[in-house]
Formats: sequence, C-alpha cells, structure tokens
Amino acid sequence: MNISKLFGGNRVEAHPISSNRHKKLRYIRQDLEMRLGKETADQIMKASDVKYLDLQHEYRHLPAEVKQHTDLIFINAALYLCICDHLSKEDAYQIMEDATLKYALPIGKLLDKATRLPGMAKLFMKVFQKMLVSSFNESAGFASTYHVKTSVALSVDITACPYLKYFTAAGCPELCKTSCISDDACYGHMKRVEFKRTQTLGRGGECCDFRLRVK
Repeated sequence: MNISKLFGGNRVEAHPISSNRHKKLRYIRQDLEMRLGKETADQIMKASDVKYLDLQHEYRHLPAEVKQHTDLIFINAALYLCICDHLSKEDAYQIMEDATLKYALPIGKLLDKATRLPGMAKLFMKVFQKMLVSSFNESAGFASTYHVKTSVALSVDITACPYLKYFTAAGCPELCKTSCISDDACYGHMKRVEFKRTQTLGRGGECCDFRLRVK
C-alpha cells in the first residue's frame, strides 16, 4: 500500500494541493471559506502549494520508502503552516483535526461493516500485518518491537516514526496528533476486531503501542 496515494503524493505539477480533489483537502478548503471567505481560502491553498514543493525539494534525497510517508506529511504540514499565517495555531489545528475526522470516520464505519462478515476479521488482521511489514518498516523510518503476531492477535510497539520526525522538522510537531486521531477513527470502531492503544509518540508517549485482537 502506497501511503502517499491517499493524497496523490509525489505530484510534481505547479499546484499539487490547490488543484487536488482529495476529500480531506476539500473539507479543509470548505472550512477556510466559511471562516475567511473564498478569496483568502484560495490564497492559502495556493501558498501551501509553494510550501509543499519547498519541503519536497528540501528532502528530495530521502529514500522512496520514506517519501511515501513524507508526501502525506508535507501536504498536511504545508497547509497547516499556511493556515497559521491567517488564524491562530489553535484554530488552524482544529481545522486539520476536523478534516481528518470527517475523512477517517466513514472509513472506520466501512471497516466495521466489512469485518463483521464471515472470515473478514482474520483477513483484516492479515492485511494489516502485511501493511506494517511492507510500508511501516525500518526502511520507511519506523522502529518496531513485536510481542505477539498471530492470525488473531497483534501486539507491537512502534518506537520511532517518520510522522513525528518530519512534522517536527517542518516546524509543526503538534500536527502528528492528527495521524494518531486518524488511526483511532479508522480502526477504533470495529466490533469484531478490538483495537487498543494506551499511548502514541505523537501525543508525547514513549511509543505507539498497537494492540489488535479478533473477538
């Protein structure tokens, strides 16, 4: 799974954000238009194009495995930082969090419905574990310690994460919390697969302690 595809990452055209039709970006634009008007919202989106391309250029030498995550990180960071030029940090963060939830919660509802079907809970566990191994590995900038890994249970601590690293490098470490919130919204509503975390790196924890179990 190429994480950057969520936002059409690795785009090189002149307007990678302001012309992107991804739902989360539309939610952000709608919120900006409501708060600041269409003209200012357009200015912010266009300014974020420049900020995103600057970040991409600054970190152009990162390995492809890391870039599949930084594409997404830099889109969010660019938008947030440009919004901060017009609104308080608190309001800017709330816009980003609200858009994250609007996008992720429907995914969570779909996963809940899907994993209730016969055999689908175990299939979800298989796909989730495969995704961790293929895209959330050491080459992609993660450090993980596995405690349990079976067809019905997963216990893993993530102790290093490129989301926190590069949100911090971009000047907005607080935005990493939206990635944690996205996970909660996507995976935290399943009835047949229990998803628990007591801490995350983005929220100041020592690790992200993922615990999943088929009920």
